[in-house]
Amino acid sequence: MGGEFTGDLDVHVTFGGPDDGVNVLFERAALERFVGLATELLACRIPDDPRADLPKLHAPAV
Repeated sequence: MGGEFTGDLDVHVTFGGPDDGVNVLFERAALERFVGLATELLACRIPDDPRADLPKLHAPAV
């Protein structure tokens, strides 16, 4: 995984290698929302019961 700023100050993130990777381009505000959502998801408690519903969150609308 790697990342860099573009000339427009967006953030270009690459997952995987050059031949089989996936590229994602985020505007800065969108990346901030994504990171916030990921942080909240990682803080969620996962139920012990494998049949229980898993957490679902949504980033706040802008």
